[in-house]
Order: sequence, then C-alpha cells, then structure tokens
Amino acid sequence: MGRGGGEPSEASAYADIFRSENRDAQVGFYSDLPVRDYWRAIGNRDGAKYKSWQQENDTLSDLAEHVDVVFPSLYTFYEDTAGWVRYAQANLAEARRTGNQSTLSSGRSTR
Repeated sequence: MGRGGGEPSEASAYADIFRSENRDAQVGFYSDLPVRDYWRAIGNRDGAKYKSWQQENDTLSDLAEHVDVVFPSLYTFYEDTAGWVRYAQANLAEARRTGNQSTLSSGRSTR
C-alpha cells in the first residue's frame, strides 16, 4: 500500500469503493492506523524510536480521511501485562491523535 505523499493509498481506494457500494456501513481497517509495532509503541515517548513510530503514523493521514472507524491493534504479544498496558495505551493515544475524527474501536463485540 502506498503511504503518505499526498497520493491516495490502495487502502483508501478500497475504503471509497466499499463505501460507494455500502452507503450505510462504517469503513475501517484493523491495525493499519496506527502502525502495529509493539517495540516502538512501548518505548520512551521522548525517544527516537517512539518518535519515528509517530512519524510513520503521520504518513497515514490520507487513510484517516477515508475511514469512519479506527481499529488499533490491542493484541497481547507477550505475557508481560505491564508491557501490554503500555502498548494498548500508546496505540489508543496514536489512534486518537491520527484518526482524523474517526470513531475509535477495540473491535470487541458488544453482544
């Protein structure tokens, strides 16, 4: 998928096509916004790796404009509960920061 640069990404095009055929549906993609990257997400928020993760997420602004809902990754990769909490908090914060007023969802069913 193309990212950033003002050029619509492949995912953005898919979102637009899906919406044109399903006008009442909310459109979104799991773990594309923000980028799923455990180690950079749990890093020091003032550190270079965390900042590079944010910069990569910034390149997805085009995708944010084409979706109605953002599904950040909240997957538990390891048995480290504290690490998972940091990961989840960072992903939720980035989804809010970059989501362009999209609805934020964990993807968890409410049924």
